Amino acid sequence: MNIDWISLGNQIIFYSIGYIMVILASGIVGRLVAKYDVKDSKSLPGAGKIIGILERILTITLVYVEEYRAIAFIIAAKSIIRFDRSGKNSGRRFAEYFLIGTFSSIIIAILIGNFILFFIKNVDIYSFLFDP
Repeated sequence: MNIDWISLGNQIIFYSIGYIMVILASGIVGRLVAKYDVKDSKSLPGAGKIIGILERILTITLVYVEEYRAIAFIIAAKSIIRFDRSGKNSGRRFAEYFLIGTFSSIIIAILIGNFILFFIKNVDIYSFLFDP
């Protein structure tokens, strides 16, 4: 069994860059959603940010393995979890806030994941950086 260490290193570098990008994207999503903030005194401090980061990590992992149907499962699962909230007075406002955060988070992860996959399939990082 021959292992192409250059190709493997190339993939690891690009996958890692993608994970770092989706983790750092929390600032973009946070600023986007912050103007629509819905305060909830029962919520854990910072829980939404952590959930968003984990959601983007899971989404980009699913993009890497090209399982796009599973991303729909994430959206469905989150909708079911938050469904009980829709009956309260702030239900519509919260639903809109929730959808803005979820969709922007997932869209960013899908875009970054596909961008990284493109580079893995089409660019050799070592040749790109070190060959004149």
